[in-house]
Amino acid sequence: MGKSKAILTVGAISSVVGMLPLLGLGASNAYAAAADPQRFKDVPQTSWGYSSISKLSAMGIVNDTTGVFRPDEKATRQEAVILTLRLLGVDVPPKSSAQSSLTSDSWAKDWIALALQKGIIVGAEENGESSNWGKAVVTREWMAKLIIRALGQEAGAVQSAGNKSYFTDSSQIAASSRGYVNAVVKLGIVSGYPDRTFRPEAPVTRLEMAAFVSRAELYADTADKVARGMLVRLSPHDVTILADSGEALHFEMDSKAIVQGVNLQPGQMLAVVYNGDSAFYIEPSASVSYVSSQKAQQEWLKSIFAGVVVFDTAKAPSYEKYQVVTFEGSTFVALKAAPKGLPGQSADYMVLAAAGKDGAMGATGAVGSAGATGAAGAFGATGATGATGNTGAQGIQGITGATGLTGAVGANGATGATGNTGAQGIQGITGATGLTGAVGANGATGATGNTGAQGIQGITGATGLTGAVGANGATGATGNTGAQGIQGITGATGLTGAVGANGVTGATGNTGAQGIQGITGATGATGITGATGTTGAQGIQGITGPTGATGPTGPTGATGPTGP
Repeated sequence: MGKSKAILTVGAISSVVGMLPLLGLGASNAYAAAADPQRFKDVPQTSWGYSSISKLSAMGIVNDTTGVFRPDEKATRQEAVILTLRLLGVDVPPKSSAQSSLTSDSWAKDWIALALQKGIIVGAEENGESSNWGKAVVTREWMAKLIIRALGQEAGAVQSAGNKSYFTDSSQIAASSRGYVNAVVKLGIVSGYPDRTFRPEAPVTRLEMAAFVSRAELYADTADKVARGMLVRLSPHDVTILADSGEALHFEMDSKAIVQGVNLQPGQMLAVVYNGDSAFYIEPSASVSYVSSQKAQQEWLKSIFAGVVVFDTAKAPSYEKYQVVTFEGSTFVALKAAPKGLPGQSADYMVLAAAGKDGAMGATGAVGSAGATGAAGAFGATGATGATGNTGAQGIQGITGATGLTGAVGANGATGATGNTGAQGIQGITGATGLTGAVGANGATGATGNTGAQGIQGITGATGLTGAVGANGATGATGNTGAQGIQGITGATGLTGAVGANGVTGATGNTGAQGIQGITGATGATGITGATGTTGAQGIQGITGPTGATGPTGPTGATGPTGP
């Protein structure tokens, strides 16, 4: 590992990191976005798990000669075991002759035997769960238990097993896994879903498995691959950090290095994946000791930063040890109280940041033409609708009341009286019937002509006068109509009067001329009808006997009471 020539305490370096210039790193801080130690075609930079995959790849924990990671496939137990053991520094597991009841693919048997030996998995808990244990899909609660045991944090899991859970679905977490889930959340390795669920039985994808292991790295012994400390200097060519021990660590940036984070500032805590003097991957990440004292250090740094002064020869004898000064464009720290001489010349001062030389002014570039206005971006997809809340329990249905008894049907009420019949209008006088002409003999029937088109119906002609009817015999007088009684019980029908003798039928008068009919298609001529014999005179109609009086209507029965 590349190191600076001087080793300072955290206090000495921390007093100046806030004053160092921030170099232009670009929006993504990815100097070599085209490559890294292992680039996967199916994990683009836009993926939420890109940083986890890149970090594990730089550490040599994940690799694949095909260039694909298959991030959305469900992770298997044998894959999770191997990834976790690699985090612990195992490159190749020792050959094992031990017989295990946990079946797996042949290439994973030695890894699983080592995991059993280390207590990362416990055979008694796993037996009988699957015909091929290694190919079984990993669940979130199972992954939490694997990680906590691998990090040696099982004691904390036991202590937190009875703690109240933040998750709304905590009742679905197995009792034997509850402490492990609480522990993995406390360490910040997993946080659950936005709806405050943990979903313990949900399958873990390969990308989620990588995120579990990447976040667990903070608590593993990976000092031979990952250095952590406070950023002192970062450029496209090198990076310097101050470790917790007070050692300034300097690395050259590999041509394929990736830097995660935007606008990394001096004083920020970083993790650097390195090999020798070369840095391959950088991300914002605090050390465990820094996490425990972060707030105290921030307050302490603020007080130190205020002490940076411009070098003054007259005031130099009053400088405290580690006083930071600026002189002729460079920044120095006093290595002893009341330092002698000038910074840059005296051994009592050490340079922290030398003034750089002014570079030659570049030629002014030509003004480019104005670019065309880009098309309006498409509207983003509508977010998924939130889950519908549970329907409240249905209230108990009230008991249906007893049906009341049906009331007795009341007797029919009396029928109202029928109104009097209006007087009949006077009948018009019937005209005399004309004499019937003699009927000629039937001639031969002519051929029926074609039916002509029906003409428009003409106006009906006036009806000819009816021939005089022979005098009717005198009509017997009509008996008076008896008054109609109130309807109720129908009275007895009166006797029918005797029918008078029919009068003699008078002679039929001549038939009047018929009115003009609308035009009809021509019909073949009809032969002359023979003469009809004379009809005898109609006899006189007998007098109609009087109608018997209608009996009175009986009283209406009383209405029965209405049922309850």
